[in-house]
Amino acid sequence: MNILETIHQRRSVRSFSPKVMEQPEIEKVQGMLETASSEPGPFGTRIRLKLYIDTSGSGEARMGTYGLISGASAFIMPVVVDAPGAMEDLGWTVERAIIDLWAAGWASCWIGGVFSRAKAASLAGASGEEFVPIVVALGREAEQRSLLDRLVTRAARSRQRKPLDELCFLPDGSALNGDALAPPWNIVLEALRSAPSASNKQPWRLVLSPAAQSWALFLDEDRLYNNSLGNTHLQNIDMGIAMYHFAVAAYCASIGGAWIPLTEEGGWQEAGDMEQRKALLDAGKKKGWKPIAYWA
Repeated sequence: MNILETIHQRRSVRSFSPKVMEQPEIEKVQGMLETASSEPGPFGTRIRLKLYIDTSGSGEARMGTYGLISGASAFIMPVVVDAPGAMEDLGWTVERAIIDLWAAGWASCWIGGVFSRAKAASLAGASGEEFVPIVVALGREAEQRSLLDRLVTRAARSRQRKPLDELCFLPDGSALNGDALAPPWNIVLEALRSAPSASNKQPWRLVLSPAAQSWALFLDEDRLYNNSLGNTHLQNIDMGIAMYHFAVAAYCASIGGAWIPLTEEGGWQEAGDMEQRKALLDAGKKKGWKPIAYWA
Protein backbone atom coordinates (compact mmCIF):
# COMPACT_ATOMS: atom_id res chain seq x y z
CA MET A 1 0.00 0.00 0.00
CA ASN A 2 1.47 3.38 -1.01
CA ILE A 3 1.00 6.55 1.03
CA LEU A 4 -1.82 7.91 -1.16
CA GLU A 5 -3.79 4.70 -0.71
CA THR A 6 -3.18 4.93 3.03
CA ILE A 7 -4.40 8.53 3.13
CA HIS A 8 -7.66 7.59 1.44
CA GLN A 9 -8.20 4.38 3.41
CA ARG A 10 -7.41 5.65 6.90
CA ARG A 11 -10.47 6.35 9.07
CA SER A 12 -11.20 7.16 12.69
CA VAL A 13 -11.60 4.19 15.03
CA ARG A 14 -13.18 4.54 18.47
CA SER A 15 -13.46 0.87 19.44
CA PHE A 16 -10.12 -0.78 20.23
CA SER A 17 -8.91 -4.20 21.25
CA PRO A 18 -8.17 -4.11 25.00
CA LYS A 19 -4.86 -5.92 24.49
CA VAL A 20 -2.01 -3.76 25.79
CA MET A 21 0.98 -3.10 23.52
CA GLU A 22 3.95 -5.34 24.19
CA GLN A 23 7.44 -3.91 24.51
CA PRO A 24 8.60 -4.71 20.94
CA GLU A 25 5.46 -2.97 19.62
CA ILE A 26 6.01 0.00 21.90
CA GLU A 27 9.54 0.42 20.61
CA LYS A 28 8.39 0.31 16.98
CA VAL A 29 5.61 2.83 17.59
CA GLN A 30 7.97 5.15 19.46
CA GLY A 31 10.39 4.95 16.55
CA MET A 32 7.64 5.98 14.15
CA LEU A 33 6.67 8.90 16.38
CA GLU A 34 10.29 10.03 16.55
CA THR A 35 10.53 9.92 12.76
CA ALA A 36 7.31 11.91 12.33
CA SER A 37 8.47 14.60 14.76
CA SER A 38 12.11 14.69 13.67
CA GLU A 39 11.57 17.84 11.60
CA PRO A 40 9.50 20.96 12.28
CA GLY A 41 6.32 21.57 10.36
CA PRO A 42 5.93 24.22 7.64
CA PHE A 43 5.67 27.02 10.23
CA GLY A 44 8.87 26.00 11.98
CA THR A 45 7.54 24.49 15.22
CA ARG A 46 8.85 21.10 16.32
CA ILE A 47 6.22 18.99 18.08
CA ARG A 48 7.17 16.50 20.78
CA LEU A 49 5.13 13.29 20.51
CA LYS A 50 4.77 11.36 23.76
CA LEU A 51 3.43 7.80 23.79
CA TYR A 52 1.43 6.93 26.91
CA ILE A 53 0.64 3.29 27.70
CA ASP A 54 -1.86 2.46 30.44
CA THR A 55 -1.60 -1.10 31.81
CA SER A 56 -4.39 -0.75 34.37
CA GLY A 57 -7.21 -1.26 31.89
CA SER A 58 -8.66 2.18 32.59
CA GLY A 59 -6.80 4.31 30.07
CA GLU A 60 -9.92 6.04 28.76
CA ALA A 61 -11.02 7.01 32.26
CA ARG A 62 -7.58 8.27 33.21
CA MET A 63 -7.39 10.36 30.04
CA GLY A 64 -10.93 11.63 30.57
CA THR A 65 -12.33 10.13 27.35
CA TYR A 66 -14.29 7.29 28.95
CA GLY A 67 -17.47 6.58 26.98
CA LEU A 68 -16.32 8.16 23.72
CA ILE A 69 -13.42 5.73 23.26
CA SER A 70 -13.56 2.06 24.26
CA GLY A 71 -10.70 -0.35 24.85
CA ALA A 72 -7.80 2.04 24.20
CA SER A 73 -4.74 1.65 26.39
CA ALA A 74 -2.36 3.74 24.29
CA PHE A 75 -2.46 7.45 23.52
CA ILE A 76 -0.27 9.82 21.51
CA MET A 77 0.12 13.15 23.30
CA PRO A 78 1.62 16.01 21.23
CA VAL A 79 3.41 18.53 23.45
CA VAL A 80 3.80 22.07 22.14
CA VAL A 81 4.54 25.65 23.14
CA ASP A 82 2.05 28.22 21.88
CA ALA A 83 3.46 30.13 18.90
CA PRO A 84 2.25 31.43 15.50
CA GLY A 85 1.61 28.40 13.30
CA ALA A 86 2.09 25.90 16.16
CA MET A 87 -1.40 24.44 15.72
CA GLU A 88 -0.84 23.93 11.99
CA ASP A 89 2.52 22.29 12.67
CA LEU A 90 0.87 20.02 15.24
CA GLY A 91 -1.72 18.90 12.67
CA TRP A 92 1.01 18.28 10.10
CA THR A 93 3.25 16.28 12.46
CA VAL A 94 0.54 14.18 14.09
CA GLU A 95 -1.13 13.34 10.78
CA ARG A 96 2.23 12.22 9.43
CA ALA A 97 2.53 9.84 12.36
CA ILE A 98 -1.08 8.63 12.07
CA ILE A 99 -0.71 7.80 8.37
CA ASP A 100 2.51 5.85 8.98
CA LEU A 101 0.91 4.02 11.92
CA TRP A 102 -2.20 3.11 9.91
CA ALA A 103 0.01 1.58 7.22
CA ALA A 104 1.62 -0.51 9.99
CA GLY A 105 -1.77 -1.76 11.21
CA TRP A 106 -2.46 0.70 14.04
CA ALA A 107 -5.90 2.31 14.26
CA SER A 108 -6.38 5.75 15.79
CA CYS A 109 -8.81 8.52 16.64
CA TRP A 110 -8.14 12.25 17.02
CA ILE A 111 -9.59 13.58 20.29
CA GLY A 112 -9.85 17.35 20.50
CA GLY A 113 -12.70 18.09 22.86
CA VAL A 114 -13.55 15.30 25.29
CA PHE A 115 -10.42 14.66 27.34
CA SER A 116 -8.62 16.13 30.33
CA ARG A 117 -5.87 18.44 29.12
CA ALA A 118 -4.51 18.75 32.64
CA LYS A 119 -4.16 14.97 32.99
CA ALA A 120 -2.63 14.68 29.53
CA ALA A 121 -0.10 17.44 30.24
CA SER A 122 0.89 15.73 33.50
CA LEU A 123 1.24 12.30 31.90
CA ALA A 124 3.25 13.79 29.02
CA GLY A 125 5.64 15.59 31.35
CA ALA A 126 4.75 19.00 29.91
CA SER A 127 6.61 21.79 31.65
CA GLY A 128 6.72 25.57 31.65
CA GLU A 129 4.69 26.94 28.75
CA GLU A 130 4.13 23.51 27.16
CA PHE A 131 0.63 22.08 26.81
CA VAL A 132 -1.18 19.17 25.12
CA PRO A 133 -3.87 20.53 22.75
CA ILE A 134 -5.22 17.14 21.59
CA VAL A 135 -4.61 13.46 22.15
CA VAL A 136 -4.87 10.49 19.79
CA ALA A 137 -6.22 7.13 20.91
CA LEU A 138 -4.11 4.33 19.41
CA GLY A 139 -4.40 0.56 19.19
CA ARG A 140 -5.62 -2.40 17.20
CA GLU A 141 -9.19 -2.11 15.97
CA ALA A 142 -11.75 -4.13 17.95
CA GLU A 143 -13.63 -6.91 16.20
CA GLN A 144 -16.92 -5.27 17.16
CA ARG A 145 -17.65 -1.56 17.42
CA SER A 146 -19.32 -0.12 20.51
CA LEU A 147 -22.83 1.32 20.25
CA LEU A 148 -21.57 4.82 21.05
CA ASP A 149 -18.93 4.49 18.34
CA ARG A 150 -21.60 3.70 15.75
CA LEU A 151 -23.82 6.55 16.95
CA VAL A 152 -21.01 9.13 16.94
CA THR A 153 -19.82 8.08 13.49
CA ARG A 154 -23.32 8.30 12.10
CA ALA A 155 -24.00 11.70 13.70
CA ALA A 156 -20.71 13.18 12.51
CA ARG A 157 -21.06 11.77 8.98
CA SER A 158 -17.31 11.45 9.23
CA ARG A 159 -16.81 9.80 5.84
CA GLN A 160 -18.73 12.45 3.91
CA ARG A 161 -16.76 15.17 2.20
CA LYS A 162 -17.68 18.46 0.54
CA PRO A 163 -17.39 18.50 -3.25
CA LEU A 164 -14.37 20.27 -4.66
CA ASP A 165 -16.46 23.14 -6.02
CA GLU A 166 -17.24 24.09 -2.40
CA LEU A 167 -13.56 24.07 -1.47
CA CYS A 168 -11.67 25.43 -4.49
CA PHE A 169 -12.10 28.81 -6.15
CA LEU A 170 -10.68 31.15 -8.77
CA PRO A 171 -9.44 34.69 -8.01
CA ASP A 172 -12.76 36.17 -9.24
CA GLY A 173 -14.54 34.24 -6.48
CA SER A 174 -16.19 31.69 -8.73
CA ALA A 175 -16.06 28.01 -7.85
CA LEU A 176 -13.42 25.90 -9.52
CA ASN A 177 -14.99 23.00 -11.38
CA GLY A 178 -13.19 19.96 -9.99
CA ASP A 179 -14.18 17.85 -12.99
CA ALA A 180 -12.23 20.21 -15.24
CA LEU A 181 -8.99 19.80 -13.31
CA ALA A 182 -6.51 17.75 -15.26
CA PRO A 183 -4.10 15.32 -13.61
CA PRO A 184 -2.11 15.58 -11.47
CA TRP A 185 -3.88 18.39 -9.58
CA ASN A 186 -7.06 16.35 -9.25
CA ILE A 187 -5.02 13.74 -7.36
CA VAL A 188 -3.66 16.37 -5.00
CA LEU A 189 -7.01 17.97 -4.29
CA GLU A 190 -8.70 14.63 -3.66
CA ALA A 191 -5.99 13.85 -1.11
CA LEU A 192 -6.65 17.17 0.62
CA ARG A 193 -10.40 16.58 0.42
CA SER A 194 -10.01 13.26 2.27
CA ALA A 195 -8.32 14.92 5.27
CA PRO A 196 -10.08 14.48 8.64
CA SER A 197 -11.24 17.54 10.57
CA ALA A 198 -12.78 18.38 13.93
CA SER A 199 -16.52 17.68 13.80
CA ASN A 200 -15.99 17.07 10.06
CA LYS A 201 -16.29 20.81 9.37
CA GLN A 202 -13.69 20.72 6.55
CA PRO A 203 -12.67 24.38 7.02
CA TRP A 204 -10.01 24.57 4.29
CA ARG A 205 -10.52 26.74 1.21
CA LEU A 206 -8.20 27.11 -1.78
CA VAL A 207 -7.82 29.80 -4.43
CA LEU A 208 -5.96 28.90 -7.61
CA SER A 209 -3.82 31.14 -9.77
CA PRO A 210 -4.32 29.37 -13.13
CA ALA A 211 -1.40 31.08 -14.85
CA ALA A 212 1.13 30.18 -12.16
CA GLN A 213 -0.51 26.94 -11.02
CA SER A 214 -0.06 28.12 -7.45
CA TRP A 215 -2.55 28.02 -4.59
CA ALA A 216 -3.46 30.15 -1.58
CA LEU A 217 -4.86 28.22 1.38
CA PHE A 218 -7.40 29.84 3.69
CA LEU A 219 -9.30 28.96 6.85
CA ASP A 220 -13.07 29.36 6.69
CA GLU A 221 -13.26 29.72 10.45
CA ASP A 222 -16.16 28.94 12.74
CA ARG A 223 -14.96 31.55 15.22
CA LEU A 224 -16.95 30.41 18.24
CA TYR A 225 -16.00 26.77 17.69
CA ASN A 226 -12.34 27.46 16.95
CA ASN A 227 -11.79 29.76 19.93
CA SER A 228 -13.72 27.91 22.62
CA LEU A 229 -10.73 26.01 24.04
CA GLY A 230 -8.29 28.80 24.89
CA ASN A 231 -4.96 28.38 23.12
CA THR A 232 -6.12 25.14 21.48
CA HIS A 233 -7.51 25.98 18.03
CA LEU A 234 -8.88 22.81 16.49
CA GLN A 235 -9.54 24.27 13.06
CA ASN A 236 -5.96 25.51 12.75
CA ILE A 237 -4.87 21.96 13.54
CA ASP A 238 -7.19 20.85 10.72
CA MET A 239 -5.34 23.18 8.36
CA GLY A 240 -2.04 21.47 9.17
CA ILE A 241 -3.59 18.09 8.43
CA ALA A 242 -4.84 19.34 5.07
CA MET A 243 -1.45 20.86 4.25
CA TYR A 244 0.23 17.52 4.91
CA HIS A 245 -2.20 15.66 2.63
CA PHE A 246 -1.68 18.24 -0.13
CA ALA A 247 2.12 18.17 0.14
CA VAL A 248 2.36 14.37 0.20
CA ALA A 249 0.10 14.03 -2.83
CA ALA A 250 2.04 16.73 -4.70
CA TYR A 251 5.27 14.86 -4.01
CA CYS A 252 3.74 11.57 -5.22
CA ALA A 253 2.51 13.33 -8.37
CA SER A 254 5.98 14.83 -8.99
CA ILE A 255 4.69 18.39 -8.56
CA GLY A 256 7.29 20.83 -7.33
CA GLY A 257 6.60 23.38 -4.66
CA ALA A 258 6.27 23.86 -0.92
CA TRP A 259 4.04 25.63 1.59
CA ILE A 260 5.03 29.20 2.44
CA PRO A 261 3.42 30.30 5.73
CA LEU A 262 1.32 33.44 5.63
CA THR A 263 1.32 34.29 9.32
CA GLU A 264 3.47 37.30 8.46
CA GLU A 265 3.44 39.69 5.52
CA GLY A 266 6.91 38.51 4.61
CA GLY A 267 5.50 35.22 3.46
CA TRP A 268 3.81 36.94 0.54
CA GLN A 269 7.05 38.67 -0.39
CA GLU A 270 8.74 35.29 -0.83
CA ALA A 271 5.96 33.74 -2.83
CA GLY A 272 6.29 35.05 -6.37
CA ASP A 273 4.53 37.75 -8.38
CA MET A 274 3.05 40.47 -6.13
CA GLU A 275 0.02 41.17 -8.34
CA GLN A 276 -0.81 37.48 -8.52
CA ARG A 277 -0.48 37.11 -4.75
CA LYS A 278 -2.68 40.12 -4.06
CA ALA A 279 -5.42 38.76 -6.31
CA LEU A 280 -5.46 35.48 -4.40
CA LEU A 281 -5.36 37.19 -1.01
CA ASP A 282 -8.16 39.59 -1.96
CA ALA A 283 -10.31 36.70 -3.18
CA GLY A 284 -10.08 34.99 0.19
CA LYS A 285 -10.57 38.16 2.21
CA LYS A 286 -13.74 39.03 0.29
CA LYS A 287 -15.19 35.74 1.48
CA GLY A 288 -14.11 36.38 5.06
CA TRP A 289 -11.43 33.68 5.15
CA LYS A 290 -8.12 33.78 7.03
CA PRO A 291 -4.94 33.30 4.95
CA ILE A 292 -2.82 30.35 6.11
CA ALA A 293 -0.23 29.43 3.49
CA TYR A 294 0.75 29.69 -0.17
CA TRP A 295 1.85 26.80 -2.36
CA ALA A 296 4.49 27.74 -4.91
